[in-house]
Amino acid sequence: MWPDDHAQYIGSRRIRRTGSVAAVAKRLSPSEALGLALKQLRTERDVTQMDLAGEADIHRNHVGLIERGEISPSYDTVVKLADALDVRSSELVELAERYAAGR
Repeated sequence: MWPDDHAQYIGSRRIRRTGSVAAVAKRLSPSEALGLALKQLRTERDVTQMDLAGEADIHRNHVGLIERGEISPSYDTVVKLADALDVRSSELVELAERYAAGR
């Protein structure tokens, strides 16, 4: 977890971490929210982007693009990433929905 005073940027938006969810000045897009959720789950498990990509059978750059909210992954990719992180895809999407709602 990041300290409460640590800020991160998603695209051009500055977010502030509070607990396990980000407080966001503007509402996150679905892609940005999914990227934050993916990054949170990956870092909680101490998994690198390269290792996650290998487990999910996708390119490492693709993981980075998803985490930064620059692309929207297909459903197949979401399922592969969730499986590689040993969570249900619905858990990944639920966390993304919480980010998008600012909770």
